[in-house]
Amino acid sequence: MPCQSGLGLAIDTNVMEFRQQLDVVVIVGHDEEQNENENAIEAIKKLSMKAKQVIAVGDGVLTLAKTGLLSNHRVRCAPSNTLLHKQLQPLVGEVVSCNLDNKNVKSDNVSGSDNNLDAPTVCESGKFVTAGPCTGAMEAAFLVLARLRGTFVASLAELSAEYAPTVRFPDTAPTKPDRPSQQQPPLKVGVLLPQLLFLPDAIGSLSVFKALPNCQVIGIVLEQEDISCAMGPTVAASVTNTCTLKDCPQLDVFLVGFTMPWVLSHSAIVEFVRNQAKGCKAMIGVCAGALLLGSAGLLEGKKATTNFQMKSLLPVVGASTPNETNDEKEEDLVVMDDDKFIYTAGPIIGAYEAAILVVAKLYGDGVAAYIEQSVLYYQHPHPLFNVGRANNATWGLLLAAKMPISPITPAFWFCARKRLAETHRHRAAKSGANSKATNNMTQIAVGAGILSAALVAHKSFTSPTMR
Repeated sequence: MPCQSGLGLAIDTNVMEFRQQLDVVVIVGHDEEQNENENAIEAIKKLSMKAKQVIAVGDGVLTLAKTGLLSNHRVRCAPSNTLLHKQLQPLVGEVVSCNLDNKNVKSDNVSGSDNNLDAPTVCESGKFVTAGPCTGAMEAAFLVLARLRGTFVASLAELSAEYAPTVRFPDTAPTKPDRPSQQQPPLKVGVLLPQLLFLPDAIGSLSVFKALPNCQVIGIVLEQEDISCAMGPTVAASVTNTCTLKDCPQLDVFLVGFTMPWVLSHSAIVEFVRNQAKGCKAMIGVCAGALLLGSAGLLEGKKATTNFQMKSLLPVVGASTPNETNDEKEEDLVVMDDDKFIYTAGPIIGAYEAAILVVAKLYGDGVAAYIEQSVLYYQHPHPLFNVGRANNATWGLLLAAKMPISPITPAFWFCARKRLAETHRHRAAKSGANSKATNNMTQIAVGAGILSAALVAHKSFTSPTMR
């Protein structure tokens, strides 16, 4: 199934026949053809009726509304999407506007349960939870997780995702990007797709870049096969524009998210990253993906960031965090170097913001503001638990968040250190070869100079005038 991010996902065709009750059904936006497909709408209706909780985000609210299940329910969608509001009016009980100026607004819970969660961007009506895309989708997920598993687990999810969004261009007048001419080449965005990558670290950036009118997403793989992602889903090679390391063209933007430790020490991958950096306009490393950039020697002497559990590994690749000497100042979720070439970010939501900053560099602040405000509807994030930054979390949450990462941290340390050492040897060998070549050329030049001087002297002394 092709997606708006440019990646294709493998579909479990048996899911529609799933007999057991699902805990959660998530409905995202579909194209108009899918929204008019009666069989698809009926299948979504059956799944939603069985589920304990149903989340619909963005245009997915319209898809769910067409099932008839929202006829007596209140819903919420992207606040500035007036067209979607009009389409929803005859299909739902009420389209609730977002009171985003009041941070004490509670979610619209009509199920009668006690509710103390601050979720002004989300509407909860019975078992149906609706919201706008991007930050709205994440806040809806945290809200439902709190309902099903309790606030500690939901808070842990918010901390692990480092959900502390920053609106980058709140006061910038949006500029809709122009349609490029046919002669203008597309922006080539390459995303590394090794097995067991964490897909949310890539989806955010790809969603931003695909909002541009002329963007080509290229999945970079080791072999032409489906990619199984950590925690799901599966990227289907058959419906994704993929190429191998050897066949990949020069990219404009390179992107890598969280990967397994072995990727950091894979010689072909590291060499590929190093070579692509020579011609790229921007390099993005999200979460542990920043360590891959470091393994290629791109972070030495630079400020960088990654997920909070792995920041201690940044010195291994020669990098440092911007505020390591100032604990009072909150560190930005995205760190870019002085040349605005390398962008490192925390997980998930950091992928969105890193890409927004790259768009601002390549196309201007106005286009970045347009995508932020009119495509992602990113203007008004409201974290439910306010623990997206580690310094806001309790020691219990921090311990729980570090436990899954701690066992593999030594592997990341070893692989990053090993490959960076090989990167240094590669540079030294290349530098030595260049020095040797330079010395040879110098010797040739000196020899040629001496020979020329000798010939001139011989000609002078043997000429008739000298005799």
